[in-house]
Parts: sequence; structure tokens; C-alpha cells
Amino acid sequence: MVTVKIRIDVRPSKQKELLQTITELTESQQSLSGFRDIRIRVDAENAHQLTVLEEWDTSADVAAYMQSDYFQILRGALRVLTTAAEIEIVPDDNNLNGSTRPAQAIAL
Repeated sequence: MVTVKIRIDVRPSKQKELLQTITELTESQQSLSGFRDIRIRVDAENAHQLTVLEEWDTSADVAAYMQSDYFQILRGALRVLTTAAEIEIVPDDNNLNGSTRPAQAIAL
């Protein structure tokens, strides 16, 4: 399993718009190969800080997702609706040879 972790600082006036965009994209991306789950967490101390956690079967599924229109729309929304965002790909630590691979940061 591979997790895509997106940390977001939302512009206060744009939070509803960003959440609507993520919700619409999630409904569509569920049909993509390897998609497992998505969770959105709102920081308890700052409601404008969100973390989106997407779970995928394999790194190849994540790579295909990142080439999809859905991901390009998400990147565009993050550029316009946030003050800061970072995307990180976190591979499953339980790979066959027992070693761990570092997380990979993705530029917006």
C-alpha cells in the first residue's frame, strides 16, 4: 500500500470551495485502478489546516493517478485556494526485503 499525504493551509475564504473540489474529485477517482480510501482531517486547533490521506494499492497506481486529469485539477485547486500545500508519497514500510524507503515530496 502507498499513502499520498497532502498537508494544506487553506485560505479562510476558500475552505468551502476546496472541500467541494476534493469531494467531487474523490467521487470520480474511486474508479481509478488501485484506489482504496481517502480521509480528510481538520486540525483541532486550526480549522484551516487540513490533511488529506489517500491510500493506493501500488506505486504504479499512484504514478498513474498523478498523470490523471483528477490530480491535475487538484494541483490547480491547491495553487489557487491555499496559502501553502505539500504533497508527500509514503510507501508501505513492509516491502519484501525489509528495508524502508523514504517518503517522496511532490512539487505543486
